Amino acid sequence: MICFRPHAHGIVIFSALLAHVSSAAEPVQLTNDGYFRRDLVCWPGKNELVFSQSTPTKGPFEGRLRLMRMNLDDRKVEMLHKDGEAEREFAVSGDGKVIAYGSFRNITSNIVVKDLVNNKTTTLKPAGHNGDWFGHRATLSPKGDRIVYVKLGGKMVARDLWKDDAKDLVLGTVGDEFPNFSPDGKRIVFSSRRDGDYEIYVMNADGTGETRLTKSPGLDVNARFSPDGRQIAFTSNRNGNYEIYVMNADGTNVRRATNHPERDDFPCWSSDGKHLYFVGERKGKFDIYQIEVPK
Repeated sequence: MICFRPHAHGIVIFSALLAHVSSAAEPVQLTNDGYFRRDLVCWPGKNELVFSQSTPTKGPFEGRLRLMRMNLDDRKVEMLHKDGEAEREFAVSGDGKVIAYGSFRNITSNIVVKDLVNNKTTTLKPAGHNGDWFGHRATLSPKGDRIVYVKLGGKMVARDLWKDDAKDLVLGTVGDEFPNFSPDGKRIVFSSRRDGDYEIYVMNADGTGETRLTKSPGLDVNARFSPDGRQIAFTSNRNGNYEIYVMNADGTNVRRATNHPERDDFPCWSSDGKHLYFVGERKGKFDIYQIEVPK
């Protein structure tokens, strides 16, 4: 088992947010091949992580981002799909029955949605710049009947799934990114650059009741609700490099989960809410780590 040790500087007080570094156990390294990875997602009902990874094997997919799955028991990694175009940004419904992901070809990005129980598939082709199709950063409601995604140019939209007459509902404003449904489906957390840099906001699922949760000099992105909806993990470079932070769902009690001079990003929660998984960059290599959630 390979671990890395954070700098032991005790508690670090930030004047802006009074965030502190937890004294939790050291992160545990789960992979050691160093392949480029991003967009970690824990699959509900399965002891698996799904993520985007640069394909290491020779052949038609060499160098492309592909969706991979890792069994957390034996840490075996394999492709989620054996064929298709380049894929990334996996999303899964709270019941684990519906999945979505971006399918990329040249500058075109469609969002593929699959109902794994009823064996149904639909492809969203959101119109973008110069008529190209481009949609990304999808998140699914707990029952997989609604999707929120981002169109080219940073316009976040919601759509009901499995309805022939479904229309896009524009949420927020231009510059909103990284949406994530709460476990009860009533709220959406997201990042927005409407105030100059990326800060974290939350809104009701219908787009009302926007509330700003962070106010830092850096970028706050990739926010993810905990399984019980009471906490939010996110990435921030407020201290000079990208680290993982956790806060209460109302923006209070901000604390720092990682402390390393290189980048930590793309947090996701374990199913029991006790651990976070994230991608750590170390000397140009990208691996998956697990860490306890700071108290």
